Amino acid sequence: MGVDVIVNLLPPEKRKRVILFAIACGAFFTAAIAAFGTTFVAQMYMTGQQSYDLEWPMWMIYLAIPAGSGLMCFRFPQVFWSYYRTGMLPHHSEAHVEGAEIPDALHPSTSPRIG
Repeated sequence: MGVDVIVNLLPPEKRKRVILFAIACGAFFTAAIAAFGTTFVAQMYMTGQQSYDLEWPMWMIYLAIPAGSGLMCFRFPQVFWSYYRTGMLPHHSEAHVEGAEIPDALHPSTSPRIG
């Protein structure tokens, strides 16, 4: 996720450095959240509190914070290395759904017209 209006105005060599710095900052931030979240979960474990609704220990519910941040922190170096090598950032099409391709026989551009 990023707002790149100003970044796109930069010359290509500076743009690459700014993007790599931003990715590194993202990795640092998510690593910090994962570390602080782990400390928080450990403290919640010691309290023995339970959720009234789920009847689960609260530390299990709050485990989403360090787990999610840890996974994001794992993804940042992958993107960093890929962008460093190729100069391309990952891009996902919102319109594409994996496994939902239209067979050629049903595709409107290849089917015969009647009429």
